[in-house]
Amino acid sequence: MEKFHELWIMNEERCKEMAQKLLDADRIIFEQQLGLNWIPPELDFMNNIGPIDATRVPKPSIDVVREILTDQYTDDTAKQTTSHLSNTSMKNILELICDEGDFLIEPKLLALLEPLDSNEKNLIKLDGIFRALKIENEEDIKIMAKYFIDYIQQKNGQRTKVYVSSGAGPETEDGAETDNEHITDAGDSHVELIHPNHALKALREFLEEYRGQRKATSQVAYQVATLDDRDDSLDKEYWSKYPNVVDDKREHLWDALLSGLQKYHSILTARAKLMDENNSLAKQNDELRLLLSKYMQSKVNQELQIPPSQIIQLQLAEQSAGNNSGVF
Repeated sequence: MEKFHELWIMNEERCKEMAQKLLDADRIIFEQQLGLNWIPPELDFMNNIGPIDATRVPKPSIDVVREILTDQYTDDTAKQTTSHLSNTSMKNILELICDEGDFLIEPKLLALLEPLDSNEKNLIKLDGIFRALKIENEEDIKIMAKYFIDYIQQKNGQRTKVYVSSGAGPETEDGAETDNEHITDAGDSHVELIHPNHALKALREFLEEYRGQRKATSQVAYQVATLDDRDDSLDKEYWSKYPNVVDDKREHLWDALLSGLQKYHSILTARAKLMDENNSLAKQNDELRLLLSKYMQSKVNQELQIPPSQIIQLQLAEQSAGNNSGVF
């Protein structure tokens, strides 16, 4: 198993190196040749290090949100503990994030969402919010949810404080207590969410604490007892993503650009050849002009009865007179 892991890592690093070269070439083509802004493709899969176990791959966040909003979400891996929340609690937390996180969504998109029903509107809004916050999967949502709970009170009377750092607890204004939202959760537990005024602070703390923790633990060693224990159903899909970092559309663009640059090169080559010929003819003209001037100034011309210089001057005068008569 150790050799398999080492071989996987070696091939994975090589694929990432080659994929990065392709991406660098694509960026240079867009920015330097086409003069366009380069938008990198989705590369989250390149954050993986080590063999993939399909049983450990968390569900995408958008699928989890859809199931929660339609009351179809089931957490098969969770146990009935203070950290487990029912679908009702999760739905209320998502609605709280939806209400307080509008500023992360484009105003134009919010206007387009008005005609939709509540679930569809919340689904699209949460998708936009989670994309902005880089909340990618089910595990992220579970951990984030804990930051929105003030306390959970079990049916046996035990009260568990979950979120402390926001100063959560019932909001008080002018000495009057304002109760937060109470939810009866799984196992008759009572869950109290934080006050909406603390929602943004909870999000900020989640991002600061969990992101740092996830980055530090992103390279945890892969441990599977034997190859028979490993689910390899996602291997083919994973490796096929590397040659497709540059998709068919980009390849067609590269081919069209190559064809255009080759034609441009042939035109420039022909132009350079013509310029060389023009320079050669200009050089020959200069040499002939110098030779003619030398002959015209030779003493032999003075010894002749009719020097060639006089004949040339006569011819030029006749030509000039002919041109003037043609004008009138």
